[in-house]
Amino acid sequence: MKKLLLICGFAAFVGSGIALATTSPQTPMPNANYQVLNSDQRIVTSSGATFTAPRTLTLPYAAGTNTTTAVIFYDVGNAVSSTNTLTITPQSGDTINGSSSSVVINYAGAQVTMYPMSGTNWFLKSEVTSGQVPGTTTNDNAATGNIGEVQTTNVTLANAKQITTNSSITLGSVPLTAGDWDCRATAVQQLSNTTTATKFSASLVTTDGVLGTEGTDGTTSVVPVSAGSGGNDLKLGPARFSLASLTTIFLVDGATFATSQLWAYGSATCRRVR
Repeated sequence: MKKLLLICGFAAFVGSGIALATTSPQTPMPNANYQVLNSDQRIVTSSGATFTAPRTLTLPYAAGTNTTTAVIFYDVGNAVSSTNTLTITPQSGDTINGSSSSVVINYAGAQVTMYPMSGTNWFLKSEVTSGQVPGTTTNDNAATGNIGEVQTTNVTLANAKQITTNSSITLGSVPLTAGDWDCRATAVQQLSNTTTATKFSASLVTTDGVLGTEGTDGTTSVVPVSAGSGGNDLKLGPARFSLASLTTIFLVDGATFATSQLWAYGSATCRRVR
């Protein structure tokens, strides 16, 4: 005969071979700032309990936490919004994903998993709803390796480079680490008063000093506006560069002209898209 035992409020069938699921303790997240305790495992907002102001969730010291599993924040109540955000901040001397900066959650329904690593670091992973990838809420820059990372090169008019006719020259370069990048650029030609030009070209390429194939995303050419003019802008991109290792992208300019002299300058910007 099977016996039903009540132990600490849980029922278990002895000898039945049935394993009953257990639930991790839940800590209600108030409509206020909250200091995470070493014993907290799941911090949950209540249904319909939206934040009325930005709130802060302060982590305990990573090295001092007693948790053997992750601390998870569930925004079950859709309390977080783009205005009333949740800031997850480490203790002084601790880091989150290697940075001492806080992490801001600015969308409803977030699930954030925080692992106390050895030493002073928390590893944070944020799960987002399909199609809802949150962006930054201030004028900061994406860290190296993160989506949105930007790398640039800029050659001003004062540092313009002189070009020989029917040749090409590198104006600037951008070293990119492995990943998927979109690059854009502007190349500008400056002619002397007597220069007659018949063609301007510019490229974003992986070969130093060599123009790419016309008609591709990273290469373009135009007929000049007039002799002695400036501001003959060539717009390039977006050109995709899918890189398996560290690679340098070159902004290359070329021209066909006669009579006198020609200089070129410009800038290139590459953004990590994934």
